[in-house]
Amino acid sequence: MKKKNIILLIIAIVMFILVGSTMAYFGWSSSAENKDQLVDVTVAGGTGSCDKLSDNNKLLYPTSTREKGRILKVTTKQQMATNAFVTWNLVVNSINETTLTTSGLKHKSFKYELVNDTTGVSYGTGSFENVTNGTTITLSTDKETLDYNKEYTFILYLWIDGTIGNNPLDMTNQPYNFDLNCNITGTSTKVTPPVPTNMVQYIRYLYNNAEKKTVTNNGINYNTAPSVRLMSDRLGGTTTDLEGGNVRYYGNPQSEIVPAWQSDRTSILANKVFGSTFTSESNCSSMLTALTTCSANYSALGFSSASECEAGLPALLKSMTNVSTVSELITEYCTNDTYPLNNYIYFNCSDYSNQSSSTCETWRIIGIFDGKVKIMRNNTIGELAWDYDKNDNSSLTTYDNNWHTATLQKLLNNSYYNGTGTITYYNSNSANNSVSLNMNNIGIKNTATRNMISETNWYLGGWNTSDSYSNQIYQYERGTQKCSGCTYEIIWKGNIALPYPSDYSYSSDFSICNNSIGGYNSNVCFGTNWMYPIMTADGAQESWLLTPRSSNSYIAWNVYSDGGVTGGSYVNNGYGAAPVLYLSSKLEIESGDGSSSNPYKLNA
Repeated sequence: MKKKNIILLIIAIVMFILVGSTMAYFGWSSSAENKDQLVDVTVAGGTGSCDKLSDNNKLLYPTSTREKGRILKVTTKQQMATNAFVTWNLVVNSINETTLTTSGLKHKSFKYELVNDTTGVSYGTGSFENVTNGTTITLSTDKETLDYNKEYTFILYLWIDGTIGNNPLDMTNQPYNFDLNCNITGTSTKVTPPVPTNMVQYIRYLYNNAEKKTVTNNGINYNTAPSVRLMSDRLGGTTTDLEGGNVRYYGNPQSEIVPAWQSDRTSILANKVFGSTFTSESNCSSMLTALTTCSANYSALGFSSASECEAGLPALLKSMTNVSTVSELITEYCTNDTYPLNNYIYFNCSDYSNQSSSTCETWRIIGIFDGKVKIMRNNTIGELAWDYDKNDNSSLTTYDNNWHTATLQKLLNNSYYNGTGTITYYNSNSANNSVSLNMNNIGIKNTATRNMISETNWYLGGWNTSDSYSNQIYQYERGTQKCSGCTYEIIWKGNIALPYPSDYSYSSDFSICNNSIGGYNSNVCFGTNWMYPIMTADGAQESWLLTPRSSNSYIAWNVYSDGGVTGGSYVNNGYGAAPVLYLSSKLEIESGDGSSSNPYKLNA
């Protein structure tokens, strides 16, 4: 048996400053002036590598999940043997000021976890409650070996667990200094990790182990995994790491594997360019080849000469299809298989021991956000006002875009959440001024379902126009803009809300959709967007989004029936409302493959 030690040194020193206690637990935050961080990566001896990939340099504070803390990513590649185990040692060089006589950061709420993000296997988790200077914490697993010369991404999470509800004051202003050493031992035995059953880990497993394709939208490169229809949103393009974002489902709701020339995406392209669909793979190939032959078609392609066409064709193809050559175009749109969108899940079941279409509703998985799975109902519950105060008091006709007090928010988190009663809900539309909602039929059915829902922070940052791209609106949603005179808090904490504009826009296929979200009425965007049929009832209605308009206190964002997104509809109008919520991070998949005919079943 061969053995090689690869030493990865990570030194992290963070000063915590107490800034308030506005939440259920103390609100901590590091200040930039007092924060002293250093991260070094070194490799010692032999072959193989452990290189720092990224460090979010997060200013730590008590959080509800590890994903909101400090995240250090390390790429690891063993070049010793066909298979190898890896053992990690987290060395506590120092923790707390030497003059401190109380526990400080040696507290059960200061936690760590090391995960192989490629496979989803955890190498260990715990707290720093019982450590002293010089303590070594060993992190390892017998559930997997690393393949020779394959690159794996490991993540070290460091966070203050605010859910414990007690983060003592003596934790403030205390530093820590750690080393992380990885030791790799070759072996002749291959150990394959089991496919994870935890829902969050399983979706990440699908994404991490699928072949990636990079697409570009508004100048931002994104990694997509076409075979499982998942992508990383790079937190709206703010991370340097292509894998450093939320993982989302994207594309049109294709239900089976088909050759590319038969796919909905290729049909949309063919109709746009030729006015008809292709009849075979060879027909697809010959027509695209003829179209892109510069000597014959430079004028039709918008060029003044064949030479200008030859020079400009790669950029033209890239702007329309995210490929740069004719051969790539034919492979992508004529030859390769295209894959179904398997994001269906049974939820809100009357009987979780017998999950089926007769005992459950079908919901859709939007993706993974802050370590939780986010889902939405597969249809709207009615055409409802975002806010209309007549629902609180029959004598009122006022309304505004404050989600904290919005009548739709109250409906979703009270009558709908509790699943009781028949509600008459008022809108100001003269033709649709009220609707009757039987919550016993459409609401959350039971305690078992309510226990699956995770209360979450929802962001209420606003914006003015839909002339924005997905990365931009994602950042606006998490910004601080709101209408002049509006005093509502920019974060609302609750159980059930609506989709963000970015949820809708990131659901399109960026390999063909390159428009701003206001231009999603183009078939290349709404036709490749799995949310479009839900939000618009296949083009028959408009639906609400969560984001307020920042220039007007009476307006919120919505999706038009033609698929375009607008930041300008009065909130007292009755539009479709599709409930969205986050699931507990502990839920596991019992069975199913996520297809429309075999949705995932939760182990309740």
